[in-house]
Amino acid sequence: MSPACVPQESRAGHSVAVRQFSASTALPYEHLERATAGLGADLRQRLLHADVHEMPAWETFTVTGPHGFTDPRGRVWFEYRVSVKSRGPFDRTPGVEPQRT
Repeated sequence: MSPACVPQESRAGHSVAVRQFSASTALPYEHLERATAGLGADLRQRLLHADVHEMPAWETFTVTGPHGFTDPRGRVWFEYRVSVKSRGPFDRTPGVEPQRT
């Protein structure tokens, strides 16, 4: 998993830091559903162990692949990559109004 910091403008015009986390895997077979589930779980575990204090914005979770390649032994592998952006614990989700009681 490699975190990347991407600057993003907030509604108030202030610059806020949005981090993007990503992971990848190669499987000996083509299976998008298994790759997505496995990489999502791996990303959750890595974020917990890294003691990241931002929440993953799972609505930004994206999967790319499969990208087939052949290893030196002639076997075909399929690479999948996932990424998810984070938000701070007090950031609001755009378009979602807070509940008022």
